[in-house]
Amino acid sequence: MKIYFLSSIPCILTVNGAYFGVTDGFSRFAEVCLSDRLFIQFTPENAQPIAFFLDENIRFTPPSGCAVYRMPDAIAIYAQAFTPTDLSLRPIAQCKGKNATATLYQQGLVYLSISHENGTFISPIDFAFERATLHEERGLFFLATVDRLAVYNQNAERLFDERVREYRTDGDRLYATLRLLDSLGRTAEGVWRMSDDGFERESYTLKQATADGGLPSGLLTYAFLESVLLGGDFLPFLDEELIQKAQRLREYLGNFIAVTPTNTPDVCALIFPKGERLFDVKYLKTTLNGDKIVDLAYILP
Repeated sequence: MKIYFLSSIPCILTVNGAYFGVTDGFSRFAEVCLSDRLFIQFTPENAQPIAFFLDENIRFTPPSGCAVYRMPDAIAIYAQAFTPTDLSLRPIAQCKGKNATATLYQQGLVYLSISHENGTFISPIDFAFERATLHEERGLFFLATVDRLAVYNQNAERLFDERVREYRTDGDRLYATLRLLDSLGRTAEGVWRMSDDGFERESYTLKQATADGGLPSGLLTYAFLESVLLGGDFLPFLDEELIQKAQRLREYLGNFIAVTPTNTPDVCALIFPKGERLFDVKYLKTTLNGDKIVDLAYILP
């Protein structure tokens, strides 16, 4: 079976102790027989390695620190949760709210600790927040960086996490402009009602960044699927006959959480969650007539 190896930071990849190459965000692959139960190790600089036996369990149980993507003809292993070798305690920020105190700190990983009369709750969080600011509003704790906002309740449960350009609160409402990594350069204006139990989205409007609203060359299929994913208006991408089937088409596509282009302009890969750090990858092909989609179907690569 073809196995792709990727890592969130550069790593030396060894197989049964032998040097295989360097991994990073660009995929490298090898033909592997899972019954051989090879010992795989990703070794980064200044962080603990991630190591595991590669066998049939990889299809169902991702190794600790890795995400696994199951494709029709291959498996991709993405090593991403590396623990730094420096385990010294480094406070980052602290905020005393009305009923609780939150502390953001790093000890290998980055953690948010929230203490109140019912106890202390600790949650590991993304390394992106190692330089975050921390403040409290309405009993919720806001962690903000230059381009990201996360909100936690007093039990250190994450209620909101988005890439944001700017945000503000007004009473129990959060207003935010989201940064969207999409092919049309769009942003989104959203409004959420805040509570201890979660954030309920009340409105969401995509904003087009390009002056003429034109599509980048060769990315019509990709932009269409992004519009479906982001909750935008995808009807302008369809021909008249498909517009009449828009609801059935949306159901056919399913609940994918990400889309990526491939080397073929009219084929994209859709990512579907199947479990904790476990995903299925399906390939969708469109048929075009000029700048309109006249048909689409899932295919084998």
